Amino acid sequence: MGMKIIKAEKGYVQLEAVLGPQHLNAMGVVQGGVTASILDAATGCAIQTFLEAGVRFATIDLNVKYIKPVQSDGCILIAEGRTLHVSNRIGMAEGILKNKNGKLYACASATCMIFRKNSRSEITTLELTN
Repeated sequence: MGMKIIKAEKGYVQLEAVLGPQHLNAMGVVQGGVTASILDAATGCAIQTFLEAGVRFATIDLNVKYIKPVQSDGCILIAEGRTLHVSNRIGMAEGILKNKNGKLYACASATCMIFRKNSRSEITTLELTN
């Protein structure tokens, strides 16, 4: 998607995303899913700043509030992610998406499940039978 990390420190990440025509919907504005993906990346990276190397995580809840549509391609967006809480199994973060001038487009909250080695938070699957 063309994102790069601009700044990263414990509990905070700033990403830059450059949008192109492939990110627009039929109405000429950026797809909401693109906005959500950028915010998911920012919040996930913020949580990752608290995790040891090799520890995996997955987003289990992402809530995005859309404030204004992003109107054009070629736009450079800045996403900021801030960690709110990290425990052995759960990480929570918030994020904002704005342009370089500070115009706010969306905000989000995210919850991630953390999968540490030798912990009880193992990935399990269900078998469905007919």
